[in-house]
Amino acid sequence: MKYELKDNKGKLLGIFIEREEDLWLLYTLLRKGDIVTMRTTRDVSIGEGEESRRIPMVLSIMVSTMEFQPFTNKLRIRGLIVEGPEEYGLRGHYHSFNVEPGSYIEVYREAGWTRRDIRRLEKYAVSTPRLLVISIDDDEIAVAEYSFLGLKIISSMSLPTMGKIYEVSMDERLGRLKEEINNILSIIQRGNYKTILLIGPSLWVEQFKELLEDQTRKMKIDLKIEMRPYGGLKGLKDVESSGLLHKLLGTTVLQSANQAIETALQRLSNNQRTVAIGLFEVKKAAEQKAIEKLVILDEYLSTFDSSQREEIEFILESADAHGGEIIIVPSTTNLAEKLRGLGGVVGLLRFELYEP
Repeated sequence: MKYELKDNKGKLLGIFIEREEDLWLLYTLLRKGDIVTMRTTRDVSIGEGEESRRIPMVLSIMVSTMEFQPFTNKLRIRGLIVEGPEEYGLRGHYHSFNVEPGSYIEVYREAGWTRRDIRRLEKYAVSTPRLLVISIDDDEIAVAEYSFLGLKIISSMSLPTMGKIYEVSMDERLGRLKEEINNILSIIQRGNYKTILLIGPSLWVEQFKELLEDQTRKMKIDLKIEMRPYGGLKGLKDVESSGLLHKLLGTTVLQSANQAIETALQRLSNNQRTVAIGLFEVKKAAEQKAIEKLVILDEYLSTFDSSQREEIEFILESADAHGGEIIIVPSTTNLAEKLRGLGGVVGLLRFELYEP
């Protein structure tokens, strides 16, 4: 993401979307009532009695709702039109923007963009690595991409099982695998991956490694091997839940979030009182300025519930104002399930809370 404050008052922010993670970041930043301006198209009637035509124009809408579907490369923003070509009489009508990589938008916030907003942009707008995972066993091969947003399944294919019942030889199986390698090489080239993780039972992993490693060596790709009890789609779920993927990815945000969640669980098991879980407890910790590290699900930051939003903003402002670290966890990651089990928000505290 590229961004720039466009005015001296710090109210207008220009944003260029470069990748899917930028859509997620924008989703967590926008609030109800923000004014978003973007070049779009809309059906309008040019003259009386004429059929409507879809024409390009620049519109500004006041945000009322948003919809972000991970791994679709699209963020949908809906709101009332507050500015547009006068000749079409569009003000007061609803319109939706489909924001995607390559889109440029401007966002006006009457209250202004805070230092916390800008720090969040600085922290999350940087390019993050992606990892290609190939999961194979005796009857299935599955390919997925792991990124900051979680695990996205790219493809899966059944493999012929060897044995007399199926009358499939090793040569026939190898032939199918060679066909699949061509598909995988195309995926690698499109995604510009630097690291590939090959997982599954040792027999099938070693077999596929022999077919793949010459190509990855030529492409200067780091091929990593991890023996797992399962391959295919089941193997992908297994390795994601193990925590190995975010360690290999090297994303400091996910690593910090995981460490904080593990620390919270450890403190809870030891009956330590320097941890707060759930919105009620964390708000109480914020009131006492006790939050040292805050881990929160992105769902809380994109809520349009005004009362809950007010509570969240208070917690964020308190943590930020007193030097606390704020970590936002995408709801699409495996870590999100752990965090939901703790109420969706966790605070590691500097000191025990006092009871009035």
